[in-house]
Amino acid sequence: MAELARNADVLVSEVCLCDAEAKVRPSTTSAGGARTAAALEKAETLHMRHEHLTPEEVGKLAAAAHVKVVILTHFVPGSETDPTRFTAGVMKYFSGPVIPGKDLLEYDLH
Repeated sequence: MAELARNADVLVSEVCLCDAEAKVRPSTTSAGGARTAAALEKAETLHMRHEHLTPEEVGKLAAAAHVKVVILTHFVPGSETDPTRFTAGVMKYFSGPVIPGKDLLEYDLH
């Protein structure tokens, strides 16, 4: 990924706080009850950790690729979460601007 993003003006990335808070808990269970709910929760946790980037991973990627700006999108868990929880992790490793994206907004980067 870093090679594909090398020296880009903008890196747009999804971002996930992939911890216990990011787990999606099933609202209903079928026959088998707790085991089914536990299996779904485990599968969701694995999906979050292996298919999404943490803020720190985005920061390392942006720094390695020498991009100019990072725009974060597809916040997991949900956009109602304080965006500074996402941007702070990116800024541990990336010193450029980090913009928490919002749906349907446009950014003028000039």
